[in-house]
Amino acid sequence: QYFYTVRVISSDGKTFLSDYDHTGVSASFVGKAAVASLSGETGGVLVKWNALSGASKYRVFRKNDSGSWTTLADVSGTSYTDASAVSGKTYTYTIRALDGSGNYVGTYDSTGKTITYYATPTLVKAEREGSGIRFTWEAVEGVTKYRVYRKLNGASWANIADVSGVSYL
Repeated sequence: QYFYTVRVISSDGKTFLSDYDHTGVSASFVGKAAVASLSGETGGVLVKWNALSGASKYRVFRKNDSGSWTTLADVSGTSYTDASAVSGKTYTYTIRALDGSGNYVGTYDSTGKTITYYATPTLVKAEREGSGIRFTWEAVEGVTKYRVYRKLNGASWANIADVSGVSYL
């Protein structure tokens, strides 16, 4: 919380020519709200930011096709999932901090942070074929290549192939 006041001084700066408002006016400054990270997750784009002291909520914005900002949500925490994101499309996000009355506080990143979102591939089926297992998935809009992983019970996922289609044997 900052307090400000002002008084009149002589042109040479050596003499006070007026009194000042002893109460002053107050203003809070909580810092700069900015997107810390964006990631494509199952269900949409996950937007994360760091908490700012003095902020009660955060307003999440996404740049629309005309280049102006559209409000997506007011959030109490430090993350938001944009479930309306469409696979293969590029999005830009920013956030603004709000005080308990819903007023903007601090500054914000007017440029925002950008991501091209790709939906999580949906596995369709897995069938025994010859000496292996063929599994297929639905194509993801805007994608030409996929990385296939496999794991055994209790083990970690291991990369086994990069493919251009929507199935692997």
